[in-house]
Amino acid sequence: MQSLTLFALMSQSSYANTAERHWLCAYLNAKAGEQGALAPYGFPYTSSEVLAFYQDGNHNAYSFFTTYLENL
Repeated sequence: MQSLTLFALMSQSSYANTAERHWLCAYLNAKAGEQGALAPYGFPYTSSEVLAFYQDGNHNAYSFFTTYLENL
C-alpha cells in the first residue's frame, strides 16, 4: 500500500475494509486505553502489543480485533 496520512486512511471510504485501517483502529484504541480514555472498559492490549502483533503478522490477533472487539 502507498504511504498514507492518518486522515486519508481514516476518512476515505475506499480504505474502510483494509487491514491497515483495522490495525490502526486497534492501535489507537490501545493508546486511548493507556491514557485512561476508555475507562472503565479499557482495551485488552497495550499499543506496544498491538504493534508487535502487526509486525509479526499475527492473524489470530487481527481476527480477534475485527470479529470481536470491533463489534462490542
